[in-house]
Amino acid sequence: MRRLGLAVLGIGALVLSFSGGGQIGFSVESVNGVGQVSAGTSMRAIAGTFIILVAYLVAIDPEPDLAAGSPASTSRRAVGWFFDFLLSLSAISALVALLPLAREAAATGHFQWEFERDSIDAMDWVLGLVGIALSFGGMALYWGLPPVRGGQTIGQAVLGLRVVSTTDQPITLRQSLLRGLLQPFAPLLWLAHFFTSRRTYFHDDLAHAQVITTQVSRRAA
Repeated sequence: MRRLGLAVLGIGALVLSFSGGGQIGFSVESVNGVGQVSAGTSMRAIAGTFIILVAYLVAIDPEPDLAAGSPASTSRRAVGWFFDFLLSLSAISALVALLPLAREAAATGHFQWEFERDSIDAMDWVLGLVGIALSFGGMALYWGLPPVRGGQTIGQAVLGLRVVSTTDQPITLRQSLLRGLLQPFAPLLWLAHFFTSRRTYFHDDLAHAQVITTQVSRRAA
């Protein structure tokens, strides 16, 4: 029931966030000397972010009835990762976009949920770098906190996965955050796995971690 509820919340949050059709996020680029700055979010995206946060808080709370199973397959991990990536990217992008929107509002004297202009200044690049740092930091936290607490990400909870330590010592926050920081590149790490003799994954080894399947244990009557 918990897995179904988290799946409904996650999918509902994504549908709500992107149903407006506008831009969600912040972009600064210069092509052939022509610069362009654009940013956008919406009340729906902010509401979707709130729903994602609620679902995340539920997922990271350890579920005592989960029994450990076998190591998870790459395909199962990939589905969970893709769901988590969409959720974390949607939530972080919706919030990060508020920085350039607030700056643009201060410059123009009125706030709007989306803007685009053809001129770039130094502060745009600074905000762009800050946005990138916040995005990677946010994803590191998204994937890094659950293993330390003994909980799961939303995608892991829905797919019946959990990250556990491969040693007698629990996973430290530093190890887990480092593993979380590499999660946006997880597909590349999985691909490299098929071209080597390693049976484990690089980002898992850094944290002395392993992803296993879970199932609800049956209590004696």
